[in-house]
Amino acid sequence: MVQNHEYLNIMSINIRSIRKKRNVVLHLLNENKINLVIITEHWLNEVETKDFTLEGFLKVASYSRKSTSGGGVLILMRDSMHCSLYRPPVSTVNEMELFEDILSELLIESNPLQSNVILAGDFNIKTIHKSMKVNAFCDTLNGCGLKLLFHSYTRINLKTGRGSCIDNICTNFYHKVVSKNVISTSQLSDHEALIATFDAGKKSNIIPVYKRKVNQETLMNLNYALLNENWNDVLQINDVNMAFDMFIATFKFYFDVYCPNVKIQQKTNSHNTVKWDPPNVIAIKEVISTLQSILCNELENDLIDRNSIIDNIKTQREQLLKALDSHYEQIASKLDNVDFNPNLVYSSDNSVFMSPTNIDEVEKMINELSNKKSFGADEISNYVVKSVKKAILVPLVHIINQSMDKGVFPTALKKTIVKPLYKKGQKTLPENY
Repeated sequence: MVQNHEYLNIMSINIRSIRKKRNVVLHLLNENKINLVIITEHWLNEVETKDFTLEGFLKVASYSRKSTSGGGVLILMRDSMHCSLYRPPVSTVNEMELFEDILSELLIESNPLQSNVILAGDFNIKTIHKSMKVNAFCDTLNGCGLKLLFHSYTRINLKTGRGSCIDNICTNFYHKVVSKNVISTSQLSDHEALIATFDAGKKSNIIPVYKRKVNQETLMNLNYALLNENWNDVLQINDVNMAFDMFIATFKFYFDVYCPNVKIQQKTNSHNTVKWDPPNVIAIKEVISTLQSILCNELENDLIDRNSIIDNIKTQREQLLKALDSHYEQIASKLDNVDFNPNLVYSSDNSVFMSPTNIDEVEKMINELSNKKSFGADEISNYVVKSVKKAILVPLVHIINQSMDKGVFPTALKKTIVKPLYKKGQKTLPENY
């Protein structure tokens, strides 16, 4: 299937014009070691599509609209594979039926019983919203042994907050899927990029470990990209949460492109491993282990619905988390409350007023941050912020001033990672953490 590779990495991305985004796309493909990419809405005409090249990639199939602008599909790959291209569906009943007929013929021709088949792109079918169109599409896929890999939003309207799943990757060898990722590409399109990694059959004793590529060179490229961002979309929004979400989406896009998570090869060592057991109930741990074992066996045989097993595993883990959460809530409730006498509070005609901040003040506060490289849920450390501070001062000042003016703290910043640390005693008791 793919020679000299342990894994096959496939990306599906809606680009909304590739003309001025070629270098960013190439960087994204190289950093994620993509073998095959399906690019939708490239917006190139027939002449441009014919002459289109991307360094290191071979164009195996393409489509361009003849009478109208926009649209278009490109399939590029690094290694030799068999590829086919079909026209995306539209909304009318007759055209949908025609699409289903063509898709069925294409899948049957590809011989999915004896061949590995991958179908990817912008299908214009909202697969997570049940409808006759969705059912017909899924029936066509299931009839040839294919399943959808993604069941979450791949396109989100930042103004309305509404999402849809119209982009997807489908395959008949889903048991070979190693990982699935959705990457924010807000500066390329309003669609997210989808990456699926498949086991290409090459065995290895290497455990894949991923680490964010942060060094002087990558930070310099990140800083340059952010300096060239005008931030108008952020500055025009007065809603604190929407402004911050737009800012962090833009920042994370460039962060993922220029400081991506890269795989670090780490050999197994069965002799010097230290096992750390997080706080849990032994029974729950055994149930999870049993369910995971069943999951692996049944996925190979495709005997039962894997989604139901995954839901069971998630339920067990949620119970574990709720047990810890309940324990720490009880600790907080037992703390001595300070006696408060409301009669001692006097009203004042002078209300509290916070003067708007400015670029100099925000820059000073950033400079006073420690140089720690540890990070929270957003993976952005103090070290990264200080390295690109000049490029993000303007949007930060706007968001901070809006926050003080509206009295609203960005919801996204309220998320954190809590790691219970073992102290002493029995490891299965939450109070020992």
